[in-house]
Amino acid sequence: MRTVLHHLFSPNSFPIMMRFNIMFSCLVISVLCFLLLCNSSWAVEGQCLDEQRHLLLHLKHNLSFSSSSEYGVPVGLSSWDFNTDCCRSWEGVECNQIGEVIGLDLSDKSIVGSTDELASLFHLSHLQGLNLGHNYFNSAIPSGFDRLPHLTHLDLSNSYFVGQIPIGISRLMRLVSLDLSAFITRENDLLKLENPNLRMLVGNLSELRELRLDGVNISLDKERNEWAQILSSSLPKLQVLSFFNCSLSGSFHSSLSKLHSLTELGLSLNNFSAEIPEFFGSFSNLTVLELVDCGLKGNVPQRIFTLPKLQYLDLSDNPLLEGSLPEFSQDNSLQYLSTLDLSSCRFNGPIPASLFALPSLMILDLSYNQFSGHLDESTFESPPQIEKLDLGGNKLEGPIPLSIFHISSLVHVYLNSNQFNGTLELNRFEALTNLSVLDLSENLLSIDTNNINSALFPKVSTLWLCSCNLRVFPNFLQNQSRLIDLDLSSNNIGGNLPSWIDNIGNGLVFQLNLSNNSLENPIQPFSNNSFRELKYLDLHSNLFSGPLPILPPSAISLDYSKNNCSFMPSNISSFLSYAAFFSLASNNVHGQLPESLCSVGRLQVLDLSNNSLSGSIQSCIEGMGGGLKVLNLQRNRLSSTMNASLPKDCALRTFDLNGNQLEGQLSSSLGYCTMLEVINLGNNQFTGTFPHWLGNLATLRILVLRSNYFYGPVGVPQPGYRFPKLQIVDISSNRFSGKLSFEWIKLWDLMRNDKHETGLSLGYSTFSYYRDEVTVTSKGLEIEYVKILTILTLVDLSNNAFEGAIPKEIGELKALCILNLSRNALTGPIPSSIGNLKQLESFDLSQNQ
Repeated sequence: MRTVLHHLFSPNSFPIMMRFNIMFSCLVISVLCFLLLCNSSWAVEGQCLDEQRHLLLHLKHNLSFSSSSEYGVPVGLSSWDFNTDCCRSWEGVECNQIGEVIGLDLSDKSIVGSTDELASLFHLSHLQGLNLGHNYFNSAIPSGFDRLPHLTHLDLSNSYFVGQIPIGISRLMRLVSLDLSAFITRENDLLKLENPNLRMLVGNLSELRELRLDGVNISLDKERNEWAQILSSSLPKLQVLSFFNCSLSGSFHSSLSKLHSLTELGLSLNNFSAEIPEFFGSFSNLTVLELVDCGLKGNVPQRIFTLPKLQYLDLSDNPLLEGSLPEFSQDNSLQYLSTLDLSSCRFNGPIPASLFALPSLMILDLSYNQFSGHLDESTFESPPQIEKLDLGGNKLEGPIPLSIFHISSLVHVYLNSNQFNGTLELNRFEALTNLSVLDLSENLLSIDTNNINSALFPKVSTLWLCSCNLRVFPNFLQNQSRLIDLDLSSNNIGGNLPSWIDNIGNGLVFQLNLSNNSLENPIQPFSNNSFRELKYLDLHSNLFSGPLPILPPSAISLDYSKNNCSFMPSNISSFLSYAAFFSLASNNVHGQLPESLCSVGRLQVLDLSNNSLSGSIQSCIEGMGGGLKVLNLQRNRLSSTMNASLPKDCALRTFDLNGNQLEGQLSSSLGYCTMLEVINLGNNQFTGTFPHWLGNLATLRILVLRSNYFYGPVGVPQPGYRFPKLQIVDISSNRFSGKLSFEWIKLWDLMRNDKHETGLSLGYSTFSYYRDEVTVTSKGLEIEYVKILTILTLVDLSNNAFEGAIPKEIGELKALCILNLSRNALTGPIPSSIGNLKQLESFDLSQNQ
């Protein structure tokens, strides 16, 4: 090049003027090249047109924001200034060469309020791309999108739009990408497709390659079954299809196979109740397949595990989905797979070692299936780059292979709830320097915590060693500076609670579970500044005595049950400001019930059962917060009347005062508690006639009034009081009299069903014929108390003064398990209809006539 230029510009080659012109031209070209290199968009975007600038400024002026900078608008729109070029300087704005706005990105700008403020958008008629996602409109999607005929990309996702999707979107015939996803929730359908329906929406969108309607309710039953036919006939170029939680049902129609260009398919949280079709294995371009919790059943086609481009496969939470894992070829099977989630299904058989050799695998979740067999040492011989390994909740057995400690990339390890056995030296985990979560709970392991180098053991955030045959607190925990979640429950740890436990992780901030051990009080009491951030504390089933050993002021859940604590501080409510669950059940607590305890604002479950509390519950009832769902005070020494009024916003589901010394008549304000499932007032001194008004409680399933002083005829039920869901009626050992009314029996709808029913409930009792136990589970910082309510359907009217014939209609209670009519004054023959009770396990008609 240098030789050529020297020749061109030599005096003998050209006249002077010609040489000058060439030199000048080269200089201009060089400057232009420099500008193009420095700002590649200069050649694409022109200077902003005044009309376009004014439209954008008008839009900015009308918008409202939930969070703002010191200038009153989010930082993202602070660049929208009249004195700058909207095409080159304004964030989220893209222009064409002549200064027309063709792209506008207002996503995640905390925009709130009515969509009327967006009217000026529809004057930007050259828009090709529009993104309003992740804002807070809380209103309908505006009409007018058909005034933007050049749109190819439209994103309105997760912005709290509600109601019907407008018909104008169906006229955007150039659309390539459409995202109308709403936040996925089963309780509230934010958006719906009714008119236009799905067929009308996509009928003219033949260029569409990406369609996301997550959380949109497809309202018409016919379209819920025919969605596959509609999409395959209208959208031949579709590559991305995401229909999470769209109320779809039925099977997968074969027409779906026509969408051979699919790269992403997401159909989670629907109700197909169908098998995965074989043709899913023909989507050779598929990179993402998500079919979570959608009623899948049967065997998974083996071809799914040979898709050549698959990167993400999630079939979790389909408890009827089964099959086994194949051997994975090193040549062409899932070479790009990074995430495999088959958790909470029914897969079985061994886990092939070839699975762990997949070169791209980073997340593997096979938890809560029925995988079995050993993991031998060859399983992890070729260490993959796995970061999360979850094999919990299976039937794996034998020792944990030492080759697992070759996977240096591991961050999360869950081997819990299997049948692994033998002794495992915990110092082996020193090789996993990236480890953050370790769960070895509920196996047949004996964990050896000796010989651990505290300086080398990884700084974990979560350590669960439940049921690991530990006998002492592992000393290395003192140096765990990042630990926030510790579970050492159900071991054999005895002795005093160590004084250094409140310094673990600079103060545990999430969970401390030491339940089911033999721990005693610390030698030195903890200070009031201890455990200040702890959210979940479980010390139940130990040997603690005297005062409560730990009182974290920020806790959400506190369980001290099954100890020998003898008193709680009078200011206990000041430690329950954030508590939703508080249990002191089965201790030896004496004294009065603290007046403020029942009125703690966030409390949902209060269980003080099986203690020696005395005094009145009047103040507790009167001050009860509207959020309390379980009140269990059974088996104490509480006395006085219960004529206090419950709050009108009562949310109780379990009300258990069994086994006290309460007297007087029931307050009709109990009828305010319209969600009650369990009323147990047995073994007290209540009096009065049968409380017919309780029949207004549509969810009531257990009514126990046994061993009180109720009297008089039960009589004919009053209109509107039906007891439709009763499964247990125990009014034995009272003074009821009169004839047994067949009209009552005809009202017990659930007992007339020949199927046993269990349901979700809160609270618990120790009566042998039902179990209603609270189980505390956590999800982030949210807390849930859910347990299946196991009930034997029962009618116990014994030890009263009922007379007359036994109604033959009692044979219609097909679900009845226990019938006790003994020790009354009943007469006549035993109805032959009792022989129709196929579920009946026990009946007693003795000591009648």
